[in-house]
Amino acid sequence: MVTKQEVLSFVEGLGVSAVGFTSAERLADLPTGPVLDAVMLRGVREVLPSAESVVILAYRVWDPVFNVVARGPLWLREGVPLEEGGSEFYQLSSQVLDAKAWSLASFLRGEGCDAVVSRRVALKPAAVVAGLGCRGKNTLVLSPVHGPFVRFSAVLTSAVLEPDKPYVGDLCGDCTRCIDACPTGALKPHELE
Repeated sequence: MVTKQEVLSFVEGLGVSAVGFTSAERLADLPTGPVLDAVMLRGVREVLPSAESVVILAYRVWDPVFNVVARGPLWLREGVPLEEGGSEFYQLSSQVLDAKAWSLASFLRGEGCDAVVSRRVALKPAAVVAGLGCRGKNTLVLSPVHGPFVRFSAVLTSAVLEPDKPYVGDLCGDCTRCIDACPTGALKPHELE
């Protein structure tokens, strides 16, 4: 069976900014259900019943172009009927990071493990549990190295990998710059109205 060190060695060549490990058990209480009309969040073992570990990949969004969002009709996705209507959005940073995550999933499958990439689990709380940062007042995960400029992808796997300690620090402290700067006033500490 693959080890955490072998996974770390493989991930080193992917060009991600950070990696965190946690267990499926620690993520059992993640929020599930619809998030606006964008995604339906699922539990880890709902996505991959054999999941034992979750590897969270963090990617520093170093250029504003990574925040470009494109909307596409749902019927472009295979198996979705034309009459269903609606749309889904794609963010460039998600596409870049998911490509890196699929490389890790392929590596894990080559080692005899079940592995899938998922954006269907709640990535922000999973990143905190995997030790990658804290939930900021702006509702984003704040990395101690890259601040709020990180995006995440998850690889669920049947491999048993030693989990990292959850992040317990508070990087915001008394700062309210994001709340003060919010042009609509919709940002409240740790929530978005």
